[in-house]
Order: sequence, then C-alpha cells, then structure tokens
Amino acid sequence: MATFKILIVDDEKYNRQLFKMILERWRVEYREAESGDEALEILKTNRFNLVFMDARMPGIDGLRTTEIIRGDLNITEAEMPVSCISAAGVNEDWQK
Repeated sequence: MATFKILIVDDEKYNRQLFKMILERWRVEYREAESGDEALEILKTNRFNLVFMDARMPGIDGLRTTEIIRGDLNITEAEMPVSCISAAGVNEDWQK
C-alpha cells in the first residue's frame, strides 16, 4: 500500500505543530518547510500527494512559491495539489 505524503509549508511553528498533530493522529507521512525557499529545495528531489501552503510568508510567499512549483518545477496540479492556507481575514487577499 502506497504511503500518503504531505508537505506542510508555513513560517509559523505553531501552525506546523497543529498540522503535525492531526497528521500523526491519522498516521499520514509528512515533511515540513519553514519557507517557500525551503519547500522549493525539498520539491527538487521529493514528491508529495498534497501540499498545505501558507499564503503569507516572509520572502517568497505561498502564492509565488506555488507559481514556481507549477512553472519552473513543472509539477502539475494533477500530480501534486497545493492547498493554500491563510490566517487572513475574509476581506484580505481572498481574491488571490
């Protein structure tokens, strides 16, 4: 049976901890990255079934990181969906 693997990308340690608690309870394999840059380095040599991507991070934000994943790394949505997560209020950045 294939293992379901998730990449958690979030600059906030607390948010990564919440994801890790849930994924460990579900016995899902995961890896974490603290930045868009770190996620891109990981994705050069690894693939995941799903990515949880923080939209707002210092440096390369999650939206730009996803553009690079789709463009430069040529990883399609069918190959690896990216689910954008954000603590932004409903009126902030939702159009993006």
